[in-house]
Amino acid sequence: MPIDPSIPLGVQPPRFNSPFEILGQMQQLRANQAVRQQQVQTAQALEEERRQKVEQAKRHQEELDQVNALLSQPDFTVAGFLDQVRQRVPGQYEAIRKVYETQEKTAAETKKAIADAQKAQADAVGAAHKLLGQTAKYIKADGYSPSSFMLHAKNLSEQMPEFQPMIDDALAKVKSGAPIQSVIDPLLQFADAEPLPSAPFEFSPHAYTVPSPRRASV
Repeated sequence: MPIDPSIPLGVQPPRFNSPFEILGQMQQLRANQAVRQQQVQTAQALEEERRQKVEQAKRHQEELDQVNALLSQPDFTVAGFLDQVRQRVPGQYEAIRKVYETQEKTAAETKKAIADAQKAQADAVGAAHKLLGQTAKYIKADGYSPSSFMLHAKNLSEQMPEFQPMIDDALAKVKSGAPIQSVIDPLLQFADAEPLPSAPFEFSPHAYTVPSPRRASV
């Protein structure tokens, strides 16, 4: 190996880093240590989070087991159940209480809606009965004349299509020979004691011939 002429006597003197190089190496070392420390702390935080989740899940399951045990008691009542949950499983009490209160409110609203619907239905039935009773009173006041019977039948047919099956049945009975009075008098049970709002038509008893009930269009 040839001797480097730049090196006196062929011996290279020891080389020392400059202060700037030493400072840079120290900074790099500190940075590497900070990164490793951050990695360790992150790993520890993740492990602690995992451990807490496992403990929380275990505790939650234990509480649910206690709640299920309270639910299976033979003398179960909602009030007693809530009180025992509050005392024995306080961690689940608030959630169960909110669910119960929500259901209680919904049940009350449902009961009110059903009661309102039943009242509306009863009112509708009462109004229908009143209309039928009033119609029967008019026809009776007209002496059960066929003209009065047909006029009121047509009037009800147009104003109350819901009555059409009943109207067709009444027309069929009269057409087959049943007296109008026998068809009308049963409806008088729905009539109130008040006088008629207006005077009857006073038709002649035989001014109209009752036709056959109309057939439903195909």
